Amino acid sequence: MAERLDMNSLSKFDGSNYNQWRFQMNCALRAKGLYEIVHGTELKPENNNETQKAWSKNDATAMFILTSALDYAQITLIENCESSHQIIDKLDSIYLQRSESSKMIAHERFHQYRMKDSDSVAQHIANVENLAKKLKDIGETVSDAAIMTKIISTLPQKFLNFRQAWLSVSEDRQTLTNLTSRLVDEEANLSLVEQMETAFTVSSGKNQSAKSKRSTKQSEPSSSGSSKQKSVDQNQEVKQNIKCYQCGKRGHIARFCRNKPKHKSSHRDKEYTSFNVEFPGDVNMENMWIMDSGASAHMLYRAELFSNMSAVSEGTTVVIGNNVSLPVIGKGDIEIEKKIKGEWYKSVITNVLFVPDLRRNLFSEAVATKKGWSIMKEGKKAEILHGSKLIASAILDDNYNYRMLFRNISVHQAQQVTENSLKAWHDRLGHVNSTRVREMIKSGVISGITLSDEDEILCESCLYGKQYRFHHASREVREEEVGERVFSDVCGPIATESSGGAIKIS
Repeated sequence: MAERLDMNSLSKFDGSNYNQWRFQMNCALRAKGLYEIVHGTELKPENNNETQKAWSKNDATAMFILTSALDYAQITLIENCESSHQIIDKLDSIYLQRSESSKMIAHERFHQYRMKDSDSVAQHIANVENLAKKLKDIGETVSDAAIMTKIISTLPQKFLNFRQAWLSVSEDRQTLTNLTSRLVDEEANLSLVEQMETAFTVSSGKNQSAKSKRSTKQSEPSSSGSSKQKSVDQNQEVKQNIKCYQCGKRGHIARFCRNKPKHKSSHRDKEYTSFNVEFPGDVNMENMWIMDSGASAHMLYRAELFSNMSAVSEGTTVVIGNNVSLPVIGKGDIEIEKKIKGEWYKSVITNVLFVPDLRRNLFSEAVATKKGWSIMKEGKKAEILHGSKLIASAILDDNYNYRMLFRNISVHQAQQVTENSLKAWHDRLGHVNSTRVREMIKSGVISGITLSDEDEILCESCLYGKQYRFHHASREVREEEVGERVFSDVCGPIATESSGGAIKIS
């Protein structure tokens, strides 16, 4: 027979802290063997009367446990329920909100969480796991990789060496349990280091004071020799207890480890350096994608970049940070190029909202994590990973925004046909002599070009530009005989006739 359950030990639910109350109820129901009945996995038998009676009694016991842990205001909500399963379903429908707005808020709390200076590592891990559990409670998928990434990326600066060492751990050992034990061990090591540095500072201060006094009191015997020796012994004891996370030996920390691998500038570092050169700080915002932890969807404000677009429900809006609602005109796909390990790859961002009044392009962290991707932020770098595969990268700019390593491809640009004729490259290179263009391509001065033809070309612009007019010298003409030059004007007919009877018309 099961032990009697003390109902007075159960906290009554008053409408707040539902997740904690539900956990308490699950523990109590498991203790009484009623968990499956309440959650609908053990259904009521149909034929056997004795089994039906036993099931009904257990269901009534479960109803009694649930209602005994509710105050009267909450009991009013479930008075019409006829089974324990109906009670828990009714409470879940009220207090486990699964709306899009609650999902967005839960995602925002998860991604914006940072470890406080006063928190221990154990508290920090518990806080992250609680935030992840709230996401799971509303139907969102949060992988262990995402939880571990969040724990590591929000650690204080003093754990920098640990973060670098964790990346070198094999993937099969990168588990949440292993991470927790290693972090607790690292926290203890750092605490010992701080104690040792404090003791060393105090000891150094005493030594400096002793040196200054020694110049005036050389003959005075030392009265603090025993205390100094005691301090040295304490420092030595602390040092011996320190464990190096790099090599596993005691007596030093990873920062001073001689077995630390030599740092090699990785291709990834070069990638971010080249990004800074290629995209300066004053780049036009219309071509920039910002990683946003508060955005519930990818958003764009340039219609010409959509490769396709479908209509949305009339009156659809999005709310931005200053509580201003902006209209959504449509939704579609965007063709981009993303930079990964120094190379540009074509990709497509789907289900992007067209928000003309937004004035910046937003890449939603919530959408990325909803797909099962994890986001790793370290220093000025951010990486979006699908397991161990790098999906996209971003870098922190001077305005503390993570800029995605994206560049837009307009629809017209994506659909245009590239012409590689000699005439086309003659025009592109500022009408350089066609013979010179061929020589530069063949010699490798211009790389990546294959001419579709090498025939001689006739450029009308070059012909017009090289034309010139012959000079006509001015000269003065003088008449040598009378009547050689006659000046006339249009007039007439003249009324006076000539001697021959003619009328003059000039």
